[in-house]
Amino acid sequence: MTKLHYICLLLFGFFALQSCQSQKANTTANNNLKSRQVVADAIAYHIIKDSVYCKGYEDDVLREIELLQVEYHDKAVQDSLNNFFFRKQVESIGELNDLEGYNGSDFQVLKRNIKRFCSVETFDNAPSHINIAEFEVILNRQNIFTIDIRNYDWNGRGHIETYSFNLDTGKRFIDDEVFNDNIDNLFDDLSLRMLNTIKSDLEDIKNDNDLSDEDKKGYEEEYNNYIKDKQYQITTLPEWQIVIIPEWSGLKEKNTLGIEFRIYKNLGKVYFGDPYDSEFYTMKQMEPYLTEEFRSL
Repeated sequence: MTKLHYICLLLFGFFALQSCQSQKANTTANNNLKSRQVVADAIAYHIIKDSVYCKGYEDDVLREIELLQVEYHDKAVQDSLNNFFFRKQVESIGELNDLEGYNGSDFQVLKRNIKRFCSVETFDNAPSHINIAEFEVILNRQNIFTIDIRNYDWNGRGHIETYSFNLDTGKRFIDDEVFNDNIDNLFDDLSLRMLNTIKSDLEDIKNDNDLSDEDKKGYEEEYNNYIKDKQYQITTLPEWQIVIIPEWSGLKEKNTLGIEFRIYKNLGKVYFGDPYDSEFYTMKQMEPYLTEEFRSL
């Protein structure tokens, strides 16, 4: 072997080694990136889906069933969440409060009991009267996990409950964990927003050509009494109405995290418009009202 050949072999070996090391470094970097992404996702989850046949008025009907389950490094948090989701599904059906073979949050136990319930051929237990909850994850980041649970009654009307969980504890957030002593100022701001919403509703009533003058007068009188008695004032926040979510614009999620308050207007017998109001505050807007512990999540 000539000296030139030997030098060429050495150079080839050097560059091959450098290439391997570079590939190894890239692989390590990619693995680290994947690890960071897993951490950013906060908690792994999946929605188990299946179906069962239920006795109907005439024929058997296939009913979809589902259950949200999470996997987390902290088993106590994992079990707390999974048990909560399981019980909410059981509660949605109502008649399943006495489960046969209940064990933790086992989906097969849920399925067997729904199937047992569906085999009873009575009017009350007909498939159209079975409310089976549907789950949707709304937020899964920054140690916060928010879900929607939808229930539909026998005539198709939907009802949504939203829950936000602290992934440090596996428990739902409560007022004292989220808000500091400045919350009265927040109530004042929410009340002002509510007043503006009510006034806007009243303007819609006045401009509605489908309403008679008599109906408009009746609505206007009740709305004015509502305002006069300051029934729009907010002094408490029911726990389930605190919804920690990203902001939405139409059907598209914005990259803005905040807190939404879903407030019942309590308009008595007035049913014009939506009886609920939804107010969204960005986290920056909420900073004066939040505890240090919550802001650090």
